[in-house]
Amino acid sequence: MPLLLAAAPAELLVDRPLAQSVEQLQAAVNAAPEDQNARFALGVAQFCRAVEKIAGRLHEHGMLQTGVTDALPIFRMPLPPNPKPAEITAEKLDAILADFAADLVQAEQTLAGVNDPAVKLALRPALIQLDLNGAAPGGEMPAWQFFEELRNAPDEGRAAAEQFVIQFDLGDAYWLRGYSHLLCAVAEIMAAYDKTELMERTGHLLFANAQSPYKFLKRGPKVFEISPNVDVLDAIAFIHLWNFPLKDAEKMRSARRHLLATMDCSDASWKAIQAETDNDAEWIPNPQQDTVMPGIRITQEMIDAWRAFIADGRDILEGRRLVPFWRSADGRGVNFMKVFDDPRPFDLVLWVQGTAAAPYLEDGNLANSRTLEQLERLLQGRTFMFALWVN
Repeated sequence: MPLLLAAAPAELLVDRPLAQSVEQLQAAVNAAPEDQNARFALGVAQFCRAVEKIAGRLHEHGMLQTGVTDALPIFRMPLPPNPKPAEITAEKLDAILADFAADLVQAEQTLAGVNDPAVKLALRPALIQLDLNGAAPGGEMPAWQFFEELRNAPDEGRAAAEQFVIQFDLGDAYWLRGYSHLLCAVAEIMAAYDKTELMERTGHLLFANAQSPYKFLKRGPKVFEISPNVDVLDAIAFIHLWNFPLKDAEKMRSARRHLLATMDCSDASWKAIQAETDNDAEWIPNPQQDTVMPGIRITQEMIDAWRAFIADGRDILEGRRLVPFWRSADGRGVNFMKVFDDPRPFDLVLWVQGTAAAPYLEDGNLANSRTLEQLERLLQGRTFMFALWVN
């Protein structure tokens, strides 16, 4: 144990299974609760372990790589085929989502104890070991090797992976907390609705062994493939079946709380980032710093526009501003706080058409579209990618 505690916390994140990293870092935190670097490293390990666990369970059930899964949050993971997938149902999928959310909550709670402006974690993400499919020797492999094998790319070697270092600091701790809340919100929204019909009739677009009474869907001929393993008739049915009965209203309310917490963490992250005076292998930089991401510069205008966008999002989720209704002639808007706090069955087609929004239409202050337009202008149309980076 003394040798373990003598190791730098960041070293306990690499060259070992993530489950072992979590165990060793938890022991380090228990032995020295005031060690902010150890606590930060534990939160990182718990977050990565949460992703590893859900990836492994999705692979266990033979999650497919199709245009459908690529379009869905959480499902978009680079998993190889499973030749012997276990059967999956809507109930089993909800259990997977619930466990993922619980693991993320644990990581977020650990990271919530990181508050020292001097905290710094020399993270080598390419050396974190992953076991997403159980195919690696001993069950895991370094991240760089895993992704190279998926791409069938030449072996760039460990040396390059060791040289890629990110100096995680307090702003990044808030950033990872925000991502934990965001993924929790996505998981809870997905689990709030009954997906039985979707899984039974079109689950074969998502998983290799989805339980279904319609055996011909997998065995019969396809009419017209619009992408590998996706028939046009199944794609139409998949969209049609985004008509979900409400299963658990409290999960929608919890999702709104997680989204608000994501925005709080974003604010705290930018405050910490803008207070930094160093310039050391930054993940998300302030305007005077450089990021490890090649070819990217952050300006103060970008930061201000993003924070204004987040402030508008908070006002929308707290009901102070309404989303302009796309079919309204009287200036009313949709109260999205009530969409989450008073949820109803979800019908995608009726939301697009507008009638599903009718119970939530109100008079009031509308969100300003100029906030998003300003952000789009500054980011040259790359707002989505920027959002994925900085949340």
